[in-house]
Formats: sequence, C-alpha cells, structure tokens
Amino acid sequence: DLLQTYQLVTSLNDYIYPGQPIASYPNPNRVTDRAIPIAETMAGEGDLKLLGLLVSPFVTRVRLALHIKGLSYEYIETDVLDKGELLLRYNPVHKKVPVLIHNGLPLCESQVIVQYVDEVWAAAGKPILPADPYARATARFWAAYVDDKVRACVRLFPALL
Repeated sequence: DLLQTYQLVTSLNDYIYPGQPIASYPNPNRVTDRAIPIAETMAGEGDLKLLGLLVSPFVTRVRLALHIKGLSYEYIETDVLDKGELLLRYNPVHKKVPVLIHNGLPLCESQVIVQYVDEVWAAAGKPILPADPYARATARFWAAYVDDKVRACVRLFPALL
C-alpha cells in the first residue's frame, strides 16, 4: 500500500534525521551515521561500512534496510565522479555505490545488499522481504521495475543527481 510505504519512509526519516523535512539531506561531511546497535550474540555481527552518496536512491534503499534491522554501521560519503580509493578497491568492476563492506568483504548492488542484510540478520528487526515466496518474488519484481525507471530518469536528466 502506497500510504503505508510513505508513512514508513517518513517515520524512518524522522528517526534518522529528527526535525529535518524528508526533502532535505544531512551534512555530507558527516562520516558516521547512527543506528541502534544489535546484540553481540546475533548472527552476522561485525564491522559494517557503507560507501554511498546521500542523494542516491539506491544508497537510500540500503540505508533503510540497515535501519529496519537496527544495525550500526559507518557511513562513508563517496565522490562518485572522482572515484576514491575505497570505491575502486571494493567495486573495481562497476565503480559505483552503494557498496556494503561486512567484515572486510564487499557487496555491491542495492538489491543484492538488501537481500544479504535480510538473510544474515534474519533475527534482527522486522523482515525486509515477505516470507511467502510469491510475495517475495513480487517485491523483487517491483524493486527491479523501480530500478529501471530511476536509471532511465537519471540518464535523461543527469542534473537531477
């Protein structure tokens, strides 16, 4: 339901950036982001870093997944025009964000990262993808559909990014 999705995004925005409207962005010079730490005994514990660009919808998808699961992570703002050392080291093929680094191992592509987070931290927070296989496939279909449309808009209107 579109209204529920809007309410979820709005409430997450209020949690992540209290007092800021959803259209505003935090200080890009800030290199860490806050989240609720998970219990040390949970599966998948370890060092989490996210290479990203705050205005990227793909990075936002990953950040929402990490917050839904209540995971602590270090956010590293990445200059995608002047490919930095970390981006070139952890995503040498595509050289784009987001990149999630879990215990030194990189994962690329937002949908892959979200599925990984949902599986590794299955016991933390709410599930991101539905348990029902058909509903999960439908969610993946719509995520891919949105990805295609966003990419097309960025190609047509690069000034938007």
